[in-house]
Amino acid sequence: MIDITWLYPDPRSNPSFNYLDTLNVSWYSTWPAPDLELWCSNNITSDQYASFYSRHTTSNGSALVPLNYGRSRRCHFEMKQKSFSPSGNNSGGFVIEVQSGSPVTWGASTPTSATLTTSSPSSRSTWGNLATSTLESSDPASASSSPPAPSVANGLSTGARAGIGTGIAIGVCLLLLGCLFVLRAKKRKVKAAALREAEVNRLQNEEPPVHELSTTQ
Repeated sequence: MIDITWLYPDPRSNPSFNYLDTLNVSWYSTWPAPDLELWCSNNITSDQYASFYSRHTTSNGSALVPLNYGRSRRCHFEMKQKSFSPSGNNSGGFVIEVQSGSPVTWGASTPTSATLTTSSPSSRSTWGNLATSTLESSDPASASSSPPAPSVANGLSTGARAGIGTGIAIGVCLLLLGCLFVLRAKKRKVKAAALREAEVNRLQNEEPPVHELSTTQ
């Protein structure tokens, strides 16, 4: 009895991927809650394998797995149902190569049943038309995208800036009015002093009236 069908990577293929690529591994299983693991060799020629990725997942779904392991390796995925059996079911093998180029996400066509729907390339070049065709995971915990983080405004908000601008304008107006008031008061004070001085000078320059004494005979 087959407990799992690998939709991607296809067990019939042996593709090559580049370092920092991402695989959208997908499967169809009768196991209720299996564990997905990625096993890779220590190097391209080694027969010693180690687990580089492990997660608890759902019976049917997909998961985005980055291939950021730094050297050429031979790898495969393994699905286990630990509560039933320590042994698992392996996906098709693939090779991780360290080459120049932009990272690519690789995946299968969207499946409608347990029937395998992937093609079987033998190298990266034959997968160009599938680079953007990826599966949406049925496990909410395996979703690779997350809602955008709320943006944080740098500096003051528009309202705060408008308030500051209004406050500065009012302050400048009050300062100008204060200066005008001081100048006018000073001008009035100077004018009053000049008037007093002119009055004093006028009084000082006036000759006192001469009164003649009249005699009565």
